[in-house]
Amino acid sequence: MFGFRLEGKVAIITGAASGIGEAAANVFVENGAFVVVADIQEELGLKVVASIAGPDHRAIYKNCDVTVEKQVEETVAFAIEKYGTLDIMYSNAVILGPMESILDMDMEEGFD
Repeated sequence: MFGFRLEGKVAIITGAASGIGEAAANVFVENGAFVVVADIQEELGLKVVASIAGPDHRAIYKNCDVTVEKQVEETVAFAIEKYGTLDIMYSNAVILGPMESILDMDMEEGFD
């Protein structure tokens, strides 16, 4: 579609086991990127990797719950250890919880 605009770039895509994240991971790989499929849905994440990685292993799965800061840090370290760099961080994961208006949120406690 766009050629190899991301050739050699390394990306972490959160929420990449399904939906928009999965589609993004596919497009990134098609455009030459190496992708860490980061998600809490391991079975789906591994299926995505199997379908897009190809013979040059352009995708790898890492279990990551983006609500846990330490897991995000570990995922970044994992990408750097595996590929030597990190060029793109695509924050796509959805965090489910009580739905309230942004106007009602306690910005010191409820938003980081």
